[in-house]
This record gives sequence, C-alpha cells and structure tokens, in this order.
Amino acid sequence: MDYHFTVQQEVGSATHACFGFNGTCGIWRIAAINEAGGWKDQTTVEDMDLAVRASLKGWKFVYLGDLQVKSELPSTFKAFRYQQHRWSCGPANLFRKMVMEIVRNKKVNLW
Repeated sequence: MDYHFTVQQEVGSATHACFGFNGTCGIWRIAAINEAGGWKDQTTVEDMDLAVRASLKGWKFVYLGDLQVKSELPSTFKAFRYQQHRWSCGPANLFRKMVMEIVRNKKVNLW
C-alpha cells in the first residue's frame, strides 16, 4: 500500500492532477463535497466518484505523506478478493459513467 500511495497520491498531488481518492484517511472541505454534488452511492467507488466530480469543479488536493496512520487489511481472503474486484472494476465503471462529462469539461486537457 505504501508504494501505491507514493506513486498515485504523491505524484497526483504534486502535479495537481485529478486523483482517485480512495477513502483512506482523507479530510474533505465541506464546500468541496457540496460543490461536487455531495456523496453519491451510484458506483462501487463512491469515494473516487466524489474526487473526480470535485476535480472537475476545480478543487485540488494535497497529499501529506509524512503522516502516519494504522492500516487495516481485509479479515479474510474472500474479503480481500472482493476488495480487489471493487478496486479493479470500480474505476473502469466510473470512467464509463463520467467519460463525456470529463471530455466536455474545459478544466481538463489531454496532457
């Protein structure tokens, strides 16, 4: 998990890129949540859904890699497999749901 956060979160934060917030130890501004349309449970990755919608509204994120928090692993192998399925299928389904909104957004460029 540390490698995942180093690459995805720290690089995304440093470049002010759209990021896939995954719900782990995040702190949100209420204004960002409200402006993005609030928490929605229409996907299996509702935390990433909120992050994408907030990014499309112009909100940026900062990753603080020097903070230490306890991690939690799934308690069974079956739970681990379910989690991995959500992590692999969820972003693809979210992209399918939001691709046109992303393409039409003037704040998003190909780079």
